[in-house]
Amino acid sequence: MGRKEEIGSVSFKCQEWWDKNCLYLSDKSRGAFKTALMLAPTYNQLTSSKDRRKYFDKIMETGDIIIKDVNLPSLGYEEIITPKLDSD
Repeated sequence: MGRKEEIGSVSFKCQEWWDKNCLYLSDKSRGAFKTALMLAPTYNQLTSSKDRRKYFDKIMETGDIIIKDVNLPSLGYEEIITPKLDSD
């Protein structure tokens, strides 16, 4: 996940996006996004690598859920690249 100092600003940007776009999402996408939005700020406070992996995976699956729900065409190779999980 991103550096600790970036989590707050990214979470704020996500909240702004949510406020502007949540009506356009399916129930499943809204649920996944809201869960990710709630998990992200506490990610760096987790001490267990197992918990950190669980949170990371849950947050990252949100994009896949939204993409499947809106049925956008694939971005190709870039779509399958997973961001590096920091070990902060």
